[in-house]
Amino acid sequence: MFDSLSIMGLKLQTTECRSSSFELTRHYSLYSWIKVIILSLALTSLFLHVICSSIQWEQPEKPAQNWQESELSEKPAEEPQSREFDVDGIQMKMQQANDAQVIFNEESFESLHNESLVIVVQVHNRLEYLGRLIESLSRAKHIEDTLLVFSHDVFNEEINELVRRIPFCKVMQIFFPYSLQTHRDRFPGTDPRDCPRDLKKSAAQQLGCLNANHPDKYGHYREAKYTQLKHHWWWKLNHLFLHVRATSSFAGLVVLLEEDHYVMEDFVHMLRLMDGHCRSTAQCHFLGLGTVKPLAQVKVDQTSNQVEMHAVPTNLGLALNRTTFLDKILPCVEAFCTYDDYNWDWSLYHVLKVCHTPPVLTMVSSAPRAFHIGACGTHSKDIDCNVTNTVALLRSVAESLEMFPSSLRFGRHRLEKVNLIEYGGWGDKRDQDLCVNMAKGRTHL
Repeated sequence: MFDSLSIMGLKLQTTECRSSSFELTRHYSLYSWIKVIILSLALTSLFLHVICSSIQWEQPEKPAQNWQESELSEKPAEEPQSREFDVDGIQMKMQQANDAQVIFNEESFESLHNESLVIVVQVHNRLEYLGRLIESLSRAKHIEDTLLVFSHDVFNEEINELVRRIPFCKVMQIFFPYSLQTHRDRFPGTDPRDCPRDLKKSAAQQLGCLNANHPDKYGHYREAKYTQLKHHWWWKLNHLFLHVRATSSFAGLVVLLEEDHYVMEDFVHMLRLMDGHCRSTAQCHFLGLGTVKPLAQVKVDQTSNQVEMHAVPTNLGLALNRTTFLDKILPCVEAFCTYDDYNWDWSLYHVLKVCHTPPVLTMVSSAPRAFHIGACGTHSKDIDCNVTNTVALLRSVAESLEMFPSSLRFGRHRLEKVNLIEYGGWGDKRDQDLCVNMAKGRTHL
């Protein structure tokens, strides 16, 4: 027999066990409900995400309205050499851009018409000079009526960003597909098997280097950094007039600039005035914004509205139209491409001199509307290469320029012929063949 205290203790223990069991059951049920609620919320969230994603997928992506909204312009500029060795990637991007032919700011300005102006800027890698040129273009009156085309032989994100942020006119980029950047160790770059520049022909033939039989007239072998200048100039003209959709039927003026040029505020106005006179003159087929002179020699006080006829085309702001290219230049492709001079301007003058009678003339503004500010470049290595000082001097000279003349007057005609002296650098048969092939639409090297 259990005594009464033992029985009472047993009852208390039983009660405590039941109480603990009840508490455990209650906590377990609460925990289960919490798990159910969390799982339900998770499933609901997943369901809503799937629905929203479906709705977003079904809606077409809104196109960028202008250069500021594009993906590339939002990315920070990369270091100029950060992708220097990604040759395949660079080449692919160049080809994509040439195929796409995107025109930035197209929605903000009128479509191209024959009274418009197409400005083509040949760009290498001098970012500071290019920035100054763009700054001068932004000040020009009627710049909103132009299509500004940048032709690059270097793919550089910092330069690309500068170009794509231009807000004042329509902008397009094209990329020279045979650049030294993408052809480092092969033609038209420098092949390791090429002959050294100053090697004698007999020694080159004994060595068996690739171009041993084709030095220039001075006995020197090709230098790719110079031959690229003429190749690029020739390619951009053929590409613009024959392959760019936006200019396929454009019959207006195309003006050629370079990254280290600088233009005056009335250069579009002057070209329009000059074009009217040139079209009424049988032998006039080119226009020029000026001749290359040191700034100290430029006198503009009495010649602001004066033009002259030149037998030699200028290399500073040369302007032409489709008819001139198709009738005066393209038929003489052999003469241009086989002339032993890596300079495009002297090669062009050779074409006009030997292929056409009577001579083809260029109307040039006596007071320049375009200037060369690249003190340190291919041909000049001046001590003072400070672009800020050069632009300041230029602006002071331009203050005496009478802008926006209502009419033009003619000065003396400089029609004397110039005896051409080939500068060489263009004796390699591969350079000549590539040049001819560009005009004939052949893309193989």
